[in-house]
Amino acid sequence: MGDFVINLTETEGDGEFSCPKCKETISPDDDSGKTYDVLNVEEEDGLPKKVTIECKKCGSVINLFGFEALKEVNHSESRSFTEDYLSLIKNERQDFKASLPNQNYCKQNILN
Repeated sequence: MGDFVINLTETEGDGEFSCPKCKETISPDDDSGKTYDVLNVEEEDGLPKKVTIECKKCGSVINLFGFEALKEVNHSESRSFTEDYLSLIKNERQDFKASLPNQNYCKQNILN
């Protein structure tokens, strides 16, 4: 398992890129949950600053940067894409948190 950094401003297309290790295609449009998991989202001014994902094929941890360009988007179609992308990231983050065991349950089991 490796840690990688991808600057999205250096990618072509609609935010789609290949995992640096296994070359699995990772796309913000993929909401199946089969190719990657969102591990963490750091936000600044309501936009993601850094998004950490894990490739489900090889387990690589990938840190995504370059979301600043989303601030500069002015036309409505791109704003809609941005809102959809942010919504997807937030939903995956909530799903990830919901899948974690209850902290009180863990504390009780560890102490017992």
